[in-house]
Amino acid sequence: MMGYMTAAARLIVVAAVLLVVVNGVQAKSSTDWKKRIVYRIVTDRFGSGGNPMDCDPSQERYCGGTWAGIQKRLGYIQSMGFDAIWISSVTSNTKNGYHGYWPLDYTQVNTNFGTATDLLNLMAACHAKDILVMVDFIPNNVGPVNYSFTSVVPFNDPSHYHSCDSCPTGCAVGNWLDQTQLENCRLGGLPDLNQTNPYVLDQTKSLIGSLTKTYEIDGVGLANFNSVPLTYWDDIIEASTTYCLSDVNSTNITYAVQYQNGGTLKVNGVLNHVLYQALLNSFVYKKSFSYMNTYASALYWSDKTIEGNFIDNIDFPRFLSIDPDVEILKNILAYLYLASGIPVIYYGTEQGFSGGAPPMNQEPLWTSDYNTTDLMNWMYKLSVVRKQVQVFGHSCVQQSYSTNYYTWICNALFVVVTNLGSNSGTVTYSINSPFTNGKVICNVLSETPDCQQVTQSKVVVSFVNGRCKAFLATVSS
Repeated sequence: MMGYMTAAARLIVVAAVLLVVVNGVQAKSSTDWKKRIVYRIVTDRFGSGGNPMDCDPSQERYCGGTWAGIQKRLGYIQSMGFDAIWISSVTSNTKNGYHGYWPLDYTQVNTNFGTATDLLNLMAACHAKDILVMVDFIPNNVGPVNYSFTSVVPFNDPSHYHSCDSCPTGCAVGNWLDQTQLENCRLGGLPDLNQTNPYVLDQTKSLIGSLTKTYEIDGVGLANFNSVPLTYWDDIIEASTTYCLSDVNSTNITYAVQYQNGGTLKVNGVLNHVLYQALLNSFVYKKSFSYMNTYASALYWSDKTIEGNFIDNIDFPRFLSIDPDVEILKNILAYLYLASGIPVIYYGTEQGFSGGAPPMNQEPLWTSDYNTTDLMNWMYKLSVVRKQVQVFGHSCVQQSYSTNYYTWICNALFVVVTNLGSNSGTVTYSINSPFTNGKVICNVLSETPDCQQVTQSKVVVSFVNGRCKAFLATVSS
C-alpha cells in the first residue's frame, strides 16, 4: 500500500508543478452523453505531433500518434459533426501496447502519446470547443508480464491476480460462454486482476476516480466489462463520478443487458454488440430485417438512448472489408445517427478504410492526408438532422420492415433504410405511413427536392441505387 501511495502522491506532485488546477468542470451523465456523436480514436494511429511515420499495422508497434496530434486535428473531427471523442487508455503500458490495453503503471501517463501537460492541453482544447472526451480504462487485466508482477503499479503482488486454479491449461479462457472462465482466466494470456481482493477493488476505485478528476475526463470506456464480476461494477462506476460505457462482448440480448440493468446505479451504457450483429445480418447477409425487428422489439434494455451503437470497431474487421458497398454503409450510418442510441464512429470510417481483422483495422489516418470525402459529408448531414430533430430526446419506434427495407419514426422523423445496394437501380415500395393523409412530407437527406403528399395512408418510397430516405412533414401542411 505504501508503495502505491508514493506513486499516487508523485502523480499529484507532478500535477501541482504543472499548475494544474481542477476547475470544477461538472461531471457528465448519461443525459449529457446521449446528445453527443462520438468519434472513436486509436491515439497511436490518428495524428502525429511531428512528421508522420511509416506504419504497417501488421507489425503491431507504436507508430507515433500523440495527444498533440489529436489536438491539431480537432477541426477535422468537428467538420463531420462530432462533438465527442473516445481515445485510447492514457496510462503507461508495457512494450508495444500502442492500443492501450496492456497497463503497466496506472499512476503514470503513456509517454509514447506525450506528457501529462500534453494530455491536459488536449482536454482543455476539447472543452473549449464543447467536445466531450471519453478515455479507455482497463480494470480487468494488466499487460503481458507473465507472472513477473513486480513492475506493475500498483498491482505488484501475486495475490492481486486470479490463481488460475479453475482455468484450463495455460490459464487461458477455453470456453467463452463459461462466465467463471471469463472472470477468472487470462484473456489473450494477460494476467487477470482479482477484484475479490479488497486491495484490488479499492485501488481500482481510487485510480479511476483520480484519472477522471485529474484530467477532467467526461466519460470512461470500460474494456472487457463482462470479464469482471457484475457485483463490483457499481462501486467502480460510482468512483468514476462520470458516465461509463461498458464493452460487453456478447450478441446475446438477455446476457448483455444485465450489465446495464443489473446494478443499483443503472446509469452506464453498453457498447452495442447485439445491434452490430443485427446490422450485419440485415444489411450484409440479407437475412431479412427480421433481425432488426428482434432487436428493436426487445424490451430488455432499461434505456436504449444511452447505448453505444457502432458498425466499425477496434475489435472487428472494418465494414468495408466485409462488404465494399459504400451505399450499404451509408444506410447503416443513417440507422446509427437517426435511431435510439449514441453513435460511436470508429476513426477511418469516414475515409473508407477497409482493414480486416485486428490489427489490420488499426491503420494510420495520416495516409489519407485528412482529405474531405463523400462519407464525411454524409456523416455531417446525418449529424445535422439528428440534432435538429433531437433524436436523442425521444424513444424511436419501429414502424414496419420487409426483406429489403426497414422503417422507424423518431420525433416525427420517418426513416426508411434498405439493403438493396448501389447497383439496384430504382425500386419502389408503398409503405404504411405514420403521417395523416394530406400531409406534405419531404426527404431531408436529399440534395434535390423529394416531397410528396400522403394519400391512402401510404408513403411511396423510391430507392435510387440504394439511397435511404428520412421524411419530415412540412410546417405548412
